[in-house]
Amino acid sequence: MQGAREAAINDIEKWLRSLDSPPTENEFISKLHEVLGSAYGKIDAAAIGTVVKEMYSAFKIADLSPGAEVVFGGADIRTIDFLSSLDNFYLSKFVQNPDVVSQLNDLIKNLYSEEGIGIFGRGPEGIEEIKNFLSQKLIDLQDYQIQRIVDTAVERSRNWAHISQMHDIGITELVVYEPTKDCPFCQAIDGAVIGVEKAYNNMLEMTKMSPEDYEAYLRDDNNSPALQNMQSFVDAGKLPPYHPHCHGKIIKRVRQ
Repeated sequence: MQGAREAAINDIEKWLRSLDSPPTENEFISKLHEVLGSAYGKIDAAAIGTVVKEMYSAFKIADLSPGAEVVFGGADIRTIDFLSSLDNFYLSKFVQNPDVVSQLNDLIKNLYSEEGIGIFGRGPEGIEEIKNFLSQKLIDLQDYQIQRIVDTAVERSRNWAHISQMHDIGITELVVYEPTKDCPFCQAIDGAVIGVEKAYNNMLEMTKMSPEDYEAYLRDDNNSPALQNMQSFVDAGKLPPYHPHCHGKIIKRVRQ
């Protein structure tokens, strides 16, 4: 992600130096979105896939009961491929997120209103100031947004690996545990009991989707984490994360 940001800033600098006159605010906004979109679209998918495979594999063998064994088969490979594609999809689309778009536009408006367009008239010195301004602001912008994407990706990888593990070793039920309970839905579903077989089959159905299909699926009102949908989530075996930054986990249910 750092490489994508730095490449974009360098391309913006080259563009500015090639101009005979300062760009308008709208021209600058348009160019920034174009360059950032191209840079983030080239994120190393292979590197993401490697990380996802390592996370999923580690989570699948974690917390095993003594003597328990798990298999690592075709379903796991399909799941890793899906999670890798999904993570790359969200990271590459980072600059298309409405929150990011708004903040990028505000960033340029701030440059024009506070610094004044006169900054462009100072030649190389002014362009260097703009480059430093963009660099710092884009770092600030990425911190929260990228953390949200990564946190959600890690939780999804953890829970999908654990449901595969539970399925392999014969656990029949799981409990949803929401440690933060930071939304009404998370509060309500905390402690819900879900059948492992349902959850496992639901996961496998999702791995057949493209990232675009999965995003459309999440946008469907029936799949929105709303209180009126909670029972349908339980019945269908839908697992956390239920929303960005959701820290919900699944744990095996042991009957007394």
